[in-house]
Amino acid sequence: MILVPTYEQVIETYAIRLLKAPGDLQLTANGDIAVHDGDLKLGNDQYNAMFRLVQAWRFNSPTLQGLFNLATDSGKAQDRLTKEQDELMSLLAATNWSRDSMKEYHSKNDEIGANEIGEGACAGALFIILSNLLLRFKSDLQVAQDRWVNCGPLMNGISVGSLVGAAANNFRHYDEWRRTSPPTQQQLSSMNVIWQVIGSVPVPIRENVCPKILEVISGGSYEKLNQRFFEFTKSVST
Repeated sequence: MILVPTYEQVIETYAIRLLKAPGDLQLTANGDIAVHDGDLKLGNDQYNAMFRLVQAWRFNSPTLQGLFNLATDSGKAQDRLTKEQDELMSLLAATNWSRDSMKEYHSKNDEIGANEIGEGACAGALFIILSNLLLRFKSDLQVAQDRWVNCGPLMNGISVGSLVGAAANNFRHYDEWRRTSPPTQQQLSSMNVIWQVIGSVPVPIRENVCPKILEVISGGSYEKLNQRFFEFTKSVST
């Protein structure tokens, strides 16, 4: 079972100094208790935005970690099955193919395909969740776009916020991207962000490349993904 991290654990683990002290309730110009999107507003705009982000992130954390684990496990399964399939091909090249050997070959091929789809779906769903969290955070802070794209940590000149958004767009629309020729300027804006970071796919992008993006941004570590996520949000909020 993946547990929900406590508010205090998140602040301590990711060194969110802004939230070390409790936030005070705020008052409107009329003297009423200030409310933000139905929630009580705590502290100034920066404090309130980060507080809302941490609360939303930690409740999503079990799902995020589960999706991350499923995506990485599916990637590892593909590598294992491909190696097994290659070994089977080498063995069968020196012998006669039988009905059973053909069945085994196609079974492994099906497993590879299923794991490929599963890896892409889980990585894509993870980026959708992260993108939604970041978009609300951006709206809460009313962050200018030029700041959003330039705050570190940067990967080949691309911010975490920009990359997560482009990855989410890839997952939502890669079927559209495949059918649209030439790509629209809106599509190219996401494609160019992805290409600048992962560089291993041609533009225009015609497939779900979220697993490749996840590997680059996380290095295969869920904690590294979280560290980069919060380093970016802390940078934006200062």
